Amino acid sequence: DMTGRFTHTTAKFLEAYSTVATAPLEGDLREHAAAQAARLFDALDDLWSADQEHYGIRIRDGKLDDRADSAALELVSGVKAYAEIASVDDETLVRLEKHVENVVTKLYRDSGDGVAGLVRYEGDPWRRHDQVEEKIWSVSTALGARAAAELGILVETLGYDPDDLLDLASDLYSLLLNDGPFGTDVGFLAEQVFDDGEPD
Repeated sequence: DMTGRFTHTTAKFLEAYSTVATAPLEGDLREHAAAQAARLFDALDDLWSADQEHYGIRIRDGKLDDRADSAALELVSGVKAYAEIASVDDETLVRLEKHVENVVTKLYRDSGDGVAGLVRYEGDPWRRHDQVEEKIWSVSTALGARAAAELGILVETLGYDPDDLLDLASDLYSLLLNDGPFGTDVGFLAEQVFDDGEPD
């Protein structure tokens, strides 16, 4: 529902290039992929919002849209893959931790009666009907859980304490269980849920 150069796209290209760079391939493809991954990793600075202390949703017309976006949590997967081919500096790790914590904090909604989870992004207008604020999404909540878990594992391998991140992952994951706000009577997860608990 918008255009621009998105952080989540950068994240997936970083992950893809980094993965190709470790693949058992012959020729120059691995070297090319590693070089492209390094370019993307260096360009992450352009997506960082010092004011918000998280990575923005996109760059449009040369300007950073610094709203919080659950899809931008995919940066963790990208950086985790990049760590397999190059060293990740402490500043990036600190930024990633702030990114995960601040995006989850901004996008987390609890409307009461167990209806809680992450919205897609700040200002998401999708099918609100009479609801004033954004709806919670199961995919966004899962992205938050996975990002926190993956970052916890990454920082632990680099010698840092993962406990806060793993606790966050567990809390978000619990919302995706059968008895959580997204569970339906037939055993599926609803994509979106209104504040009153009605699945959309």
